[in-house]
Amino acid sequence: MDFDNPIDINNDDEVSINDDIDDQQQQYYDDEDNDITERATVPAALAAAAARRRQMEEDNEFGAGDEERDYQKGGDSDLDNDNNEEEDDEDQNINPDYEQLKGLWMSELACPELLPADAETIAQNVEDLAQKEEVIDELLQRSKSQRQSRDAASGEVASLVAQITKMDLDRTRFMLVDLARTRMAKIENHALHNRTLIDRMTEEEVSICWNVILIY
Repeated sequence: MDFDNPIDINNDDEVSINDDIDDQQQQYYDDEDNDITERATVPAALAAAAARRRQMEEDNEFGAGDEERDYQKGGDSDLDNDNNEEEDDEDQNINPDYEQLKGLWMSELACPELLPADAETIAQNVEDLAQKEEVIDELLQRSKSQRQSRDAASGEVASLVAQITKMDLDRTRFMLVDLARTRMAKIENHALHNRTLIDRMTEEEVSICWNVILIY
C-alpha cells in the first residue's frame, strides 16, 4: 500500500469495487438467463408428457385395451351364463305342489282364523307321498341286490338316494299332518264362529264342526 499517493489508493479501491459490482451484475444476469431457460423448457417437457399420455390413452382405447375389456366382458358374460344356468336348474328342481303346500301350512299357522281349504293341493301331495314310497322301496331293493352282487358302490348310491327321498317324504308328511291338526284345532275351539265359514271347509271338516256344535 502506497501511503504517499492516496489518490492511487482510492483509484485502486474504486476499480476493485467496480469490478465486484460488475461480477455481481454478471452473475445476476447469468442466473436470470438460467431461470428463463428453465421456464422455457418446462412447458415443452409438460407438452411432451401430455402428448405421451394421450398416445397411451389412445392405445388403450383402440388397441390392446379393447382386447382386455372384451376378455373381461366375455368372462363376466360367462359367469352370468353359469349363474343363469344354475338358477334354471334350481327352478327345474322345485316341486310346485310342495311349495304350494308349504305356503298353505305357513299361512294357516300364522292366521288366527280358519283359511279356505285347498283340497286339490292336499290331494296332489298325498298322491306324491304314495309315489315316493314306491320309489324308496324300489331303491332299497336295488341297493340290496347290488350289494349281494358285489357292486357295493352302486348299492351305496342307491341307498343314499333312498334316504334323501325319504327325508323329502317325511317333510311333506309332517306339513300335511300339522296342517290338518291346525285346522282341526281352529274348528273345535271356535265351532260356533266357524259355522259361518262353512264355505272354507272340506266336507269332513264341516261334519266335524257340526258334531262339535251338537255336543255343545
